Amino acid sequence: MLPLIRILIENIFKPPITEDISSVNLPKHPKGFHGHPEHDPTRCIACGICQYFCPAKVIKISQIDDKINYHMDLDQCTCCGQCIDYCPTNAIKHRPNPYFVTTNLDDFKVDHQINLIKCAKCGAFIPDMTLIANKLFGEGKPIPKHLSLCPKCKRKP
Repeated sequence: MLPLIRILIENIFKPPITEDISSVNLPKHPKGFHGHPEHDPTRCIACGICQYFCPAKVIKISQIDDKINYHMDLDQCTCCGQCIDYCPTNAIKHRPNPYFVTTNLDDFKVDHQINLIKCAKCGAFIPDMTLIANKLFGEGKPIPKHLSLCPKCKRKP
C-alpha cells in the first residue's frame, strides 16, 4: 500500500504528459474523411432529411409551439457526411478544421432553434420554404402560394 501512495504523491507534482494540440502540426486528414458537421440554423428549413439519413441517430428535431428545436450530439457522430450530402439547403456543412478537439463535452452538443411561419389559411406552424423556392425558381421570383400552406390545407380543394 505504501508504494502506491508514494507513486500517487509523485504524480501530483509531475507535469502532464499530454501535448497542447493547438501547438502541434496535425497530419493531413485522409481523403474522404469528412470531420464533424456544422449546422447553420439560418439556412435550415427543418425538413428532417438529415435526421432520417443519419445512421448514428445523433440528430433530433422536435417542434415546440412556433419553433423547431434542432439538437445534434457530435460526440456520437461517425462523421459519415450523410446529413451534409442530403441537406437540400446546405444548412449542414463540414467544419473548416476536420479535427474537433475539446476538453468540454458541452462543445459536442449543438442546440439551435428554428423559427416557423404560419400557414396562410389555417394558421398552423410550418417551415419557411423561401430558401427552397429561391433554389427552384431563382432569387427574387414570386413564391408560389402553395408553399405557404400546411399539408392539410394543400390537400383541401
